[in-house]
Amino acid sequence: MPWYFYVVHFIAAFFTANSIPHFVNGISGRAFISPFGKPPGRGESSAVSNVAWASVNMIVAGLLLWFWPLAMPFDALDVVVFAVGFFLAAFTLANAFSRRRAVPM
Repeated sequence: MPWYFYVVHFIAAFFTANSIPHFVNGISGRAFISPFGKPPGRGESSAVSNVAWASVNMIVAGLLLWFWPLAMPFDALDVVVFAVGFFLAAFTLANAFSRRRAVPM
């Protein structure tokens, strides 16, 4: 598999991980930090806009994986790269969201 597939899968993992907190909070009816909040990226936005943002992230990840699919049968390195990207994004997002939610606005 060409090297750039691994880069694309790493980026797709970031979009996938970012979609989860926005989707979960949105379908739960809770406001959550998103790029549409005021101030952008720090303020909370409505549940509907969070579902919309999660949808954009899922579509981008899906398109990346559609045009640059995972190796079949699965390449162990490809799965590791995707997992590292996903969990790196998850820890980064957890840190960023917890800091922003802890600061009173």
